[in-house]
Amino acid sequence: STIDGSLVKTIAGLPGIYAVAAGADPYVYAELSSGSIVRVDLSTNQLLTLSSSTPGVQGIAADTLGNVYGTYNNSSIYVLETNGTIHIVPLTVGTGSSSLSNPAGILKSGSDLYIVDAGNSRIVKWTESVPGNPFSYGIGTVVKTVTYAPTALAADAGSFYVADWSDGGYVYYDRNWLNPVQVVLSGNTFGVAADEVFAAYSVNISGVINKVTPCGIHPTFTPTSGSSTNTPTDTPTNTPTITHN
Repeated sequence: STIDGSLVKTIAGLPGIYAVAAGADPYVYAELSSGSIVRVDLSTNQLLTLSSSTPGVQGIAADTLGNVYGTYNNSSIYVLETNGTIHIVPLTVGTGSSSLSNPAGILKSGSDLYIVDAGNSRIVKWTESVPGNPFSYGIGTVVKTVTYAPTALAADAGSFYVADWSDGGYVYYDRNWLNPVQVVLSGNTFGVAADEVFAAYSVNISGVINKVTPCGIHPTFTPTSGSSTNTPTDTPTNTPTITHN
């Protein structure tokens, strides 16, 4: 990957990418508008179609074993194995509304599964019924109810990040979902990611990707297809608004 936001590479054969998830290095997984899920080997540019008939989803996630997870409907997700087998996994929430409403972003972290329940403005967590079995989960618990419009989530070793569509930018929390800090950026935000050095990335509806480093430096860049010379800007006017709630 790149730390400055420049184009990593262009890979032919990936039309209409709808969602993307990072797996174990060097693999990235992409959902295409056709419903196919493909695995991209960034070291060789090789593509492997894992399934050509997955249900349309709002977001996908991947684990280190190569399983792909997708928000499917208001009561289940799908889990796609590396051999192409698709499991439809039912989910139930134990507090508040027992079903999801417009599930969006999804995150798999160890034995835990998190989903942005956008229609109910909350983040819900499930834990595998048997550790190591990603096809069965206990009753979901609401770990955070929010007052903004959440769309996606990510995590690093110290924080959870939730994309904030309504205000732009994202809100991050500690690993206990406490001590929220709001980072306000321009444009409605629908995606967020974090890297191993605690930098956060968000993408807005205009296709602008923002990177916020731990010290608050905020380069902004708009990738240009076919070019690897994109250079982020880093000026005082790009400093994000950060609010500790």
